[in-house]
Amino acid sequence: MREYYNTTFTHNYVIGAKLNGKVIAYLITLNFEALCMFFASITTSRGYTVARYSSNKKKIQYLEEHCTRRIELIDLETFETTRRIRVNAKGKEYVENRGEYFEYLVSQFFGVEQNDKPNLKHTEGGDIEIDKIAYQVKYEASGICLGK
Repeated sequence: MREYYNTTFTHNYVIGAKLNGKVIAYLITLNFEALCMFFASITTSRGYTVARYSSNKKKIQYLEEHCTRRIELIDLETFETTRRIRVNAKGKEYVENRGEYFEYLVSQFFGVEQNDKPNLKHTEGGDIEIDKIAYQVKYEASGICLGK
């Protein structure tokens, strides 16, 4: 986790959480200890080590107390039942996942473009830019790749 923290392009995050029937976006800068708390669930996927984010009361309380901005984006029921049809690099249609939809909603709220390189390495840039500041966007079950 330390290597990820030391090499990542930005320590600014837009973290999504479900709270009181709403999907909330929190803009926050995470120090190393907070990053470890948020991405504590370590799993392996296709040979890669991934630290996953999932919310709980402690994490939501931390977000509420330390965020620089809190935005109620959408009601949870609409969020859970709405997805856009996307086209991948091979031209095949697919239904976006919750993380992609959350990132889309954040970009629409701020009137900014999503990164045109969805698989951009964390060392090269953020997912979106808000007021010329790069942010990584994370929603439930999203992860950060720690390597092979």
